[in-house]
Amino acid sequence: MKYYIYMDMLTQSIADPKDCSSFIHHLPKNITIRESSPLNISIIEIRLNATAAPSFINDIYYYIHPDCLSNHFKSVQEGNKWSLFLQKAIDVEYIYLVEDSIVNGTVIDEDDNGPIFANTKSTNCTISGYSANSYREYTGQLETSPGGIEAADGDVTGNNVTYSFLYGMLKFDFCLDKESDVLVENILYSNDGEEDILTVLMNWEEIGTFRTHSRSQGGKAWTDYVSTGRIGRIRRLPAGQHSLVLMLTQSDKFGVEIDKVTVKIGEESIQKQVFLCNVFCFDDINYEHLKGRDYVRSARLEQKSEPTQCAEIDNIKIPFYHNSLQSYEIRAMHPKYKAYANVRDPDWTNCDMAIERLWRFDNITYKVNKEEKKRKGYAILTFSQEVNSYVIVVFFALRGPRQGSPDSEIGSILTVELQDSLSEPIELGFNYLGRKEEYTDPVYHTFRPGALNFSLAIPDFTWSGGPSNAIKILIPKNLSDTLDIKTINLRKRPQKEEQSFNFHDNGDTIIEGVDVDFWWQYNKNMTVKIDDKVFPNADYIRLYQKLPWTNGQYGQTLVIYQDGMVRLLPLTPPGVDWIPFGSSVLIGESNPRQPRPSASIKSIDIDVKKMSMKIVYENGNTATLHIRSSFSETILTVSDVTYKNRQKYPFLTFMSMWVTDGNADVDHVSVNGNIAHRVTDWRKLFGTSFVFYRKCLSKHNTLSPDIRVELLK
Repeated sequence: MKYYIYMDMLTQSIADPKDCSSFIHHLPKNITIRESSPLNISIIEIRLNATAAPSFINDIYYYIHPDCLSNHFKSVQEGNKWSLFLQKAIDVEYIYLVEDSIVNGTVIDEDDNGPIFANTKSTNCTISGYSANSYREYTGQLETSPGGIEAADGDVTGNNVTYSFLYGMLKFDFCLDKESDVLVENILYSNDGEEDILTVLMNWEEIGTFRTHSRSQGGKAWTDYVSTGRIGRIRRLPAGQHSLVLMLTQSDKFGVEIDKVTVKIGEESIQKQVFLCNVFCFDDINYEHLKGRDYVRSARLEQKSEPTQCAEIDNIKIPFYHNSLQSYEIRAMHPKYKAYANVRDPDWTNCDMAIERLWRFDNITYKVNKEEKKRKGYAILTFSQEVNSYVIVVFFALRGPRQGSPDSEIGSILTVELQDSLSEPIELGFNYLGRKEEYTDPVYHTFRPGALNFSLAIPDFTWSGGPSNAIKILIPKNLSDTLDIKTINLRKRPQKEEQSFNFHDNGDTIIEGVDVDFWWQYNKNMTVKIDDKVFPNADYIRLYQKLPWTNGQYGQTLVIYQDGMVRLLPLTPPGVDWIPFGSSVLIGESNPRQPRPSASIKSIDIDVKKMSMKIVYENGNTATLHIRSSFSETILTVSDVTYKNRQKYPFLTFMSMWVTDGNADVDHVSVNGNIAHRVTDWRKLFGTSFVFYRKCLSKHNTLSPDIRVELLK
């Protein structure tokens, strides 16, 4: 958001003379001159006063860009003041840049003994610079509010300030990713002086004017803000970038201050980052040429997505239903937008599944016969006692497979550390309660001064998904008074690296199996058959194909997980080492009500010559997959489908991620080549050809593919 405004630079008194030199180079970075600027006025002034020794500025060099405009300006020196004047009208907008390499100010003493700033006897100098009757360019922010989108106060000098101007304008740009109604709902201003007149323009067309109140309170009225109310009428604007301009057409010598501009947008789905033009969206990206098939019955799509702030969660969930479908195609295509960035690293911002700690309590003092209760998230710590011991109990809940989480399944490590105040050995016991619904036998450990830590490894599949978990710390009854504990901490155990093994390599195609240390479907593995060989216990397989434009390099095109999730990529384009996966498809009947749906695969029989795979599911369903890849796309044909419960369960579920436009693996879906829908803004869709794609350039998995699903018969 750019504001072209008039702003006086602050006068600074600098104790360190060296700062004077640096201050010269902190003059305005950008000044915009328009033909409306009055002639023969000072565009820039530099003034120096040095009290420690007689001094003067030796040279000030102004460079005008482009050079042909040099005769529009003149430079004047008057004592210790140097000014740049506009002396000839400029027809179009140009930028006058002031930077270290463009404006050079050197201050020397009378005896030419070098820069006066190197003279330690100089103790005080003041530089005053200001850009008069010019247009400073600043970067501001917009904030959402109940009334719409508001221009926030700028932060130019480190303090919140309002925008004030005498001759000129305030301009900001905003963006829409779809056609929308736009209204200037209010402008908040202040004035201490005569009446001013401002013209408001949208896309450089006048939409209205307003006059400020005439008031004179000796400067006190600058903090008394006045609202204009609505300016102009509601306007229907197309998708794209637009501008809003406040032009000062009549003013006294004091000008006017603008505090806030409120713009109301009719389309609630337009995201803040899009409106700020921080996200670039392409209005011309569509798949209108991909029409549906009239001879195939339509599939029904249902919206099961949920909002998220974590970019590593598949919150977009769209099941496909069809009663009699026999075959269909899934295509992974390079995104339609042109991007040269290949952003592909995970973004764990706002992602709690990346946190290894399950719970932690610090600075606990157990005191005999004292009651205590502390809560941390889904964990509660309490004091109690049993026949043979005092007890600290931590009751806690964990998310499990029903919530789409492995937290209750993976093993954990309990760590206890006592405070340094321990003066003599003490033996503590530890036991726990989980899915077996009974406490384990205690494990005992003796803590001593200087040996205050103990860790207990707890096996996988100990805990239950829900609130019925507990850990006890058993304290001997001979404790005289208190036990000071520094921390009690439960965290997930570290996982080993994935182990891959080669199934097949014929020089053109590589097929690997992968064993995951902790697979979320812990009690299920799939068997892979290939080249008359059998490989049990694979958690997923991945397929690489040779890239013809490289010297023996391969690109990954397919991954099939044991839970039925499939990920596709087109061939890696030239000049890129690899591109990321993004959206996924769950092939097979699954329950979309589950947080993490699955269609568990029992076996895969791979025919490398035909590039086909026969899938047998745990529930007895079957399907055949055939894969072929090219530079532009990878096509996975699913045929010979035998599903038992088509009425109840979907044959396919599209899974992806959307946090906001510009931070998403998908943001639109096109049905039968008709008008595209935002990926979350519908309940049910019907068709035979569907494309899931992005119109907005994404900072997450930038080059991940668009996905097309087409029903065949």
